[in-house]
Amino acid sequence: MSINTRINEIINCIRYNHKYNKNHGHKCLCLIKLEFTVGSAALIARPEFVIFLGKYAVLVIEDRHIKNVKLNYEYGESQIAGEIIACGNENLRIARKVFEMHIYVIRVVFTYVTFYHARISKKYWYELAAGCPRRQSITVDRYPGDDSDPLNGFDLATPEGREAVINALCKIRERIRT
Repeated sequence: MSINTRINEIINCIRYNHKYNKNHGHKCLCLIKLEFTVGSAALIARPEFVIFLGKYAVLVIEDRHIKNVKLNYEYGESQIAGEIIACGNENLRIARKVFEMHIYVIRVVFTYVTFYHARISKKYWYELAAGCPRRQSITVDRYPGDDSDPLNGFDLATPEGREAVINALCKIRERIRT
């Protein structure tokens, strides 16, 4: 069974599927191009899957090959931070107003899954619109939080790993429903 198939099964299992999203007015986007600029610098992100839910967003980022994720590139976590900001920026562009956002990331590297969460305040968005923020910042939490090596994530190849992923996805679902 491919990783894409397993991810789709997990997403459908917890009812993040398209039927759920259509019934609740959520926007479910696959292979979207997210981008934002600060001054002359631009970032383009292409997550595999994005769900926009008002002040919440859920990104799915996949890297099929563990060899592409290296320590000297911080295991790709700086790219994840950029994708979080690009996702939030796109959500604000669609809504045409500024508000606090909660962005969840589901990162899959080979068979390992790691979760991230960032809360981005209105003040941060306003400061970012004026240039690189100097006073406001974003904290990105990782789960499991041992270190940034993706091999420390939940392994979908094991029953315990699959159970942990489903439990984490259910917790995200509960948070965005309240």
